[in-house]
Amino acid sequence: MPLELPERALIDEQGRLCEALPEAVEMLLDYPDADFDITAYAVRNLGWIEISMDRPAGRIEAKFRSLTVSFGAVSALYALLSDSDWKTIRFEYDLFGWMTETYEDSGRACAALHVVVQSVIKFFHHPPYTAVEKNPASLREEGAGGSKMLASVLDLWREHGGRIPEDLTAKLRDIGILPRLVLVDADISAGAGRFQYIGSAFTMYGERWPHEAVGRSFLEQPDKIYAARAAESCRKAIGSSAPWYAHIDACITMPEQEARRSRYKCLKTPWTNSRGDRVLMITSVLTPDVDIPLVPRAA
Repeated sequence: MPLELPERALIDEQGRLCEALPEAVEMLLDYPDADFDITAYAVRNLGWIEISMDRPAGRIEAKFRSLTVSFGAVSALYALLSDSDWKTIRFEYDLFGWMTETYEDSGRACAALHVVVQSVIKFFHHPPYTAVEKNPASLREEGAGGSKMLASVLDLWREHGGRIPEDLTAKLRDIGILPRLVLVDADISAGAGRFQYIGSAFTMYGERWPHEAVGRSFLEQPDKIYAARAAESCRKAIGSSAPWYAHIDACITMPEQEARRSRYKCLKTPWTNSRGDRVLMITSVLTPDVDIPLVPRAA
């Protein structure tokens, strides 16, 4: 029996179907009460497909971005196209510019979809945020220059027992990590703390971001999804009072702009200042040498 679906629906990156309603998307992304168009964000940045159907008329339309659409979503669309005797199949997709194609049978539509996907296979969609946690001790074993800087930060944390020394700034400057340093107060009662300091290298949200964001909540970043994912590890480091280290592959997006991919190693260490306040220090190095495939392996 054909699967009963709403007139408008979404297919997520895993091939799951849901209604094209903000609350449904918020539930799947575990991001409640989004203050932006989370449905459009999912299609634009997360590889989802938006579909519209009129089963009595035998008509189906699918909208997606070729450069980011996920294989899971495409596989589910293939199955959906084969599920019924569609008389009109319309694709609206972004392949270096939006275009529209219409087909009169599922076979030809599936073949065309295959061509589109194959034409951008080297840009195959990767998750918007992937973090592979590592033992902080592995920093010494990695040997790369960036890893050595993070290892020096870890040594500094251990040397002072997590208490901020008076000459911390000078020590971090000597290590060379100041431009990639972020300090967040460790009061997570309101989410994930507030920015106390942002290094000059963090310009993914614009040149003025390192100055304008100080005092704001960690979650108050232009890319809400990225902020929410990164905040999870902040809470973990603060809650455990132990260093957290990971290799990360992330897409960071400004509103109405293309996503920018960032691959980096990140060390988060909890500190206590002279007043007894807890501070989370986030240090990172941009590097292609992360233990995450550039292109996900197909199942």
